[in-house]
Amino acid sequence: MTWTPELVFARFIEAADTEWRSPRERIGPRDAPAFWPEFQHTFADMVSWDSKRRKERSDEFWRTRNRPSAAAISRMEEALYWGLQGLTASQRKMLWCRCFCLIRGWHFNDWCEKNGVVRMTAYRWFNQALEAVTNNLNEECVPIRHPDMFRVLQIVKHKATRNLMLDIRSMGEAA
Repeated sequence: MTWTPELVFARFIEAADTEWRSPRERIGPRDAPAFWPEFQHTFADMVSWDSKRRKERSDEFWRTRNRPSAAAISRMEEALYWGLQGLTASQRKMLWCRCFCLIRGWHFNDWCEKNGVVRMTAYRWFNQALEAVTNNLNEECVPIRHPDMFRVLQIVKHKATRNLMLDIRSMGEAA
């Protein structure tokens, strides 16, 4: 079996998700955390919150509850290394921005508009980056390690194009 752009994209999606869910509490020199348990808000507390605060709390809850596994972190480190091999800075940026937009539920088109990048150029760089990484992996005969397809399908289910979702599902069935 050889690497495909869809499989590489699934690995990058998983890597972005793993990075986003990684704990950030004790990076650098800081005071020791308190051992008092965190206060748990009830539903009645949250009813009066505005939607922004509810979303922040929900994001925080899922980030802390779904810590990445050691295997996911290992696959993330592999994908980070792939992103450095033979890609231009613009291709690398588009690849990771597309993945992080997908993870966070942002529209990639809005990101392109905000950063002054022509949308079609961004998609072209993104596709070129996927093709370049795929070719590098196939040339170097890197063994295929499938991503956690359950996790990737949860992310892609409502946020990606239908064709990509079908391609990723077929990879999950093949694994």
